[in-house]
Amino acid sequence: LVRYSAEGLLQLGPLGSTAFLPDSKCLVDDGRTRVPALKKCEDVARPAQRLWDFTQSGPIVSRDTGRCLEVEMSKDANFGLRLVVQRCSGQKWTIRNWIKRGRQ
Repeated sequence: LVRYSAEGLLQLGPLGSTAFLPDSKCLVDDGRTRVPALKKCEDVARPAQRLWDFTQSGPIVSRDTGRCLEVEMSKDANFGLRLVVQRCSGQKWTIRNWIKRGRQ
């Protein structure tokens, strides 16, 4: 499962904890390539590389580079779509399921 945390992490792995679980990976924009990487969250050299800003029906923007996570058409990719990081083109994202924090 993919989750977006309040801290700005886009993580792939099991649910159940906000800590870095052994099988969790963070989506990273290294600033050099167009291909986002999945790396162990604790192994990312610069923590800002693993942080993203997201608003419902808006872009997903790397806090480190200012580039956007976007989808482009590709004959070579699964389902004909490829995930890339690039200069923002206006793509909008929606997260369907939310887990809201309870009142404290």
